[in-house]
Amino acid sequence: MICDVHEIRDDVFPGAGEFPGGMGVVKSQRFLTPGFMTHESDRNEDVPWGIFGGHEGATAAVRIHNHDSGEAPREVAAKFSGMRAELGDAVTYLSPCGGGYGNPLKRDPAKVLDDLLDGYITAGHARQVYGVVFKAVTNGYDWGLDSIGTDALRNQMRAG
Repeated sequence: MICDVHEIRDDVFPGAGEFPGGMGVVKSQRFLTPGFMTHESDRNEDVPWGIFGGHEGATAAVRIHNHDSGEAPREVAAKFSGMRAELGDAVTYLSPCGGGYGNPLKRDPAKVLDDLLDGYITAGHARQVYGVVFKAVTNGYDWGLDSIGTDALRNQMRAG
């Protein structure tokens, strides 16, 4: 087997909160010869919950596709044993993203900016969930905080 992918998950956001849930990871391993595989994971159906106002995270998934066939990946169960694998079959595991802790509107806007710059969230998600407003700075590719806009939006969101 060879590991084709081992990276932070970017298809979903972690659970929002004053302290966001953990980012999931993606691991994809490809068979270099025919063989058999066994996989065990959890949270494919049950969403990791948030607590004290934090939002829920995202479920896990397991997908299998053949690297050489060009066919679309197919979802498989979280647990299986003795599944036949052919040359080029790849099993991809997307781990769950954790639920958030605490009200997202209490998250320090500077930390939300860090999350944006690290690529963990988008500007639209930050605005909608965290009530943080950004402005483009200098070259149009960087972001800065709009403190006045953030305060106004958060007050509006708190008011309901």
